[in-house]
Amino acid sequence: MDVPAKTVLVPMDAFIQSNRRLKEIMEELGEMYFSIPPSLSKKNHLKEVSMREHIERTFILAQLMCLQLKPDNAAEILEAAILHDIGKIVCCKKGPCENGKYYPATGYSYVRGVEDHGTEGAKLLRERGFPESICKMVENHMSHWDKKKPETIGECIVSLADYLSSRDNIIIDY
Repeated sequence: MDVPAKTVLVPMDAFIQSNRRLKEIMEELGEMYFSIPPSLSKKNHLKEVSMREHIERTFILAQLMCLQLKPDNAAEILEAAILHDIGKIVCCKKGPCENGKYYPATGYSYVRGVEDHGTEGAKLLRERGFPESICKMVENHMSHWDKKKPETIGECIVSLADYLSSRDNIIIDY
């Protein structure tokens, strides 16, 4: 089913500016967050040149799904779509790392001894007072990779939006 032609999507930056929690965390961590490559190994996200582009694509896909499925917590789902990879600021470091796996393709290391980026992202958001529902969506957004079953509609939307945005054959005009 096609999305009606008159559907207007909210630009990601406008959504961030309209949301106090998002605005605060992006002012604090946004530059670091958006500077990390979307894929350290460059095996996925080949068309996405930056984390910002990946997050924007994920946000747009999540909006489209929310428009069709009309979940009660659409605003929280969109927050989670923007923040789903925020744990990478804990897990990913520029350059070789003594206790990590180095990826020469991007010049980043994935630090060993920390949880996966979904879990680390959820921890970071809990420390900053984000609702548990958003933390859970961030924590479980890798269900498509981890072969876990999403438990809520929000987890399904964020996980699927992330997965689809990383596929190079999915074209999103924005």
